[in-house]
Amino acid sequence: MTNNLIQPLIFNIPKNNFNETFVNTPAEMYIYEFSSDKKSDITISLIPSPYNEWIIGYNTSNKQACFYCIGAVTKLTTVKVKSFENYFCVRFGDKGCYFNNNVPDDTYPVNMLNNVFDYSPEEDSFEYKLINSFRTVKSFKERLRLFNEFLKDSKSYIKVPSNVTTITDIIKKHKGNITISLIAEQLGYSERHISRIFNSVYGFSTKDYCKYIRFQNTLSEIMSNPSRENSEFMANTGYSDQAHFQREFKSFTGMTPKQFIKQYKNQ
Repeated sequence: MTNNLIQPLIFNIPKNNFNETFVNTPAEMYIYEFSSDKKSDITISLIPSPYNEWIIGYNTSNKQACFYCIGAVTKLTTVKVKSFENYFCVRFGDKGCYFNNNVPDDTYPVNMLNNVFDYSPEEDSFEYKLINSFRTVKSFKERLRLFNEFLKDSKSYIKVPSNVTTITDIIKKHKGNITISLIAEQLGYSERHISRIFNSVYGFSTKDYCKYIRFQNTLSEIMSNPSRENSEFMANTGYSDQAHFQREFKSFTGMTPKQFIKQYKNQ
């Protein structure tokens, strides 16, 4: 999994039969699945980020299933997910989105921002057929193949305009530690123009995007070696001081770095 697709609070429950993979074509996707014996609904926490999430919950013992489409969130958000025996989950990169066929060509991630859609697939729908096929195969590899066929048959991948991905690439290269004025200088744009085109695609500011990417890299640093001191994380991720680091960490996760690390080690 790359630094920029981390969402460690997506499920705070023990995971059985966990599988994961990273896909880079045509869309950047982190795909993972697991089974659960939890009988009650699950509350998941979503860290602010520019990424969309799909969660497919389904049972093999009966036909119960639910499809969750979760847009990027701009603040720490909790979502109730029904209890299922199996979960197949996809976290999408921010260079485009999958939408239903025949949507306008300018349907961008902003259309999903801070929204959660959940539905039980109707019979004869592509989603219903996908979940039924998941029940019949034994391997993660087979479910990946079925999911890719589902995307090709029923969805359109709409790319973010290249002038916007140029901006996001620069921000990721600098791990979120770059000013908008420097980006404008590099590209020959005005700061106002950058803000306008960025907001029209994502629905949040370029400055906020920098914060999201910086925090994704912070999580990557922590998860790669959670036994280090906060000062070491800060040195590698660009926070100006301890108070800034602590404040932003609590805002994004709802807990202190110490509390997060303890939970991460125990999950």
